[in-house]
Formats: sequence, C-alpha cells, structure tokens
Amino acid sequence: RYRMYPIAGAAAMTLFCVAIALVGLGHSTVLDTVLTVGLGLSFGFQLAPVVVPVQNALPLEDTGIGLGTVMFFRLIGGALGVALLTALLMAELNTALAALPGHQALGADPALSLLRMELGGTASPAVLGGFADAARTAFSHVFLYAGAISAFTFAASFGLKEIPLRSR
Repeated sequence: RYRMYPIAGAAAMTLFCVAIALVGLGHSTVLDTVLTVGLGLSFGFQLAPVVVPVQNALPLEDTGIGLGTVMFFRLIGGALGVALLTALLMAELNTALAALPGHQALGADPALSLLRMELGGTASPAVLGGFADAARTAFSHVFLYAGAISAFTFAASFGLKEIPLRSR
C-alpha cells in the first residue's frame, strides 16, 4: 500500500508551508527545526512512493524509460517551481521595499540588493528594520504560495491509483 504516502505527504506539506507562512522562522530554534524537518519529511513522503506505481504499471522492459520520464518531469517541475517562487519572492520584495522610506539606499533593484546585502553602510537602523520586516512578509507570502501549490498537489494525489505490487 503506497497510495497513502503521497496523500499524507502533500497534506503535511501544505500544513507545514502554511505554518511557516503564519508563524515565520527565527522565533525559536526548536520550532524552526520542527517546521523545516517536517516540511522536508513531508516532501520526501511524496518522492519515493511515486516511483512504485511507475515500476508496477509498466512491463519490465519499459521500466527504465518510465523511471527516466518520472525523473525528467520531477527535475523540470523542480526547476519551474524554484523559478516561479523566486520570481514571486522578488516581486513581493520589490513591492514591499518600494513602499518604505529610504529604499533608495538599495539602488535600482531593491530586492536583489537586499538579498545580496548590498547596503554599503548607507541605511539607518530604522530603515534596516523596515527592510527586515519587508523580507519577512515577502517570505511569508512565498510560503503561502507554496502551500497553495501543495494543496493542489494534495487534491491531485487522490487520483493516484493503487496498483497491486508484482509478486516477482
């Protein structure tokens, strides 16, 4: 029985993404560890069990092609996911930083400068605190977006069919 693992993993991943978005990281080392380890484990619950149906659904001579296809789409999905979430993060940061007084200290692309920490000692502590709040808010929104994507994965995982395992 492998169908329950991707379903449980997607559900847990959705909950952990939303928890990180709402609570945030940096309050407590124990809480940060629980949230990030839980997120990683929930992601892992979805990876290996997806290989099993491919191995069982295909004839033995096509198993290599099927697993290669799974890996290809997993890598493409990961690359697109990272690109999408990074673009959303940069957009959120640019919007939040543009509203702050003193954002000019970060130059023409404030989000990129902030992530690179290119302040050059020109920003006051009050402005730096505003930048930190903007970054916290932007990351919180990105985890909400990731939670929404994971919720879609959770709903789609119910379509996974339980194929009996081969006896040989």
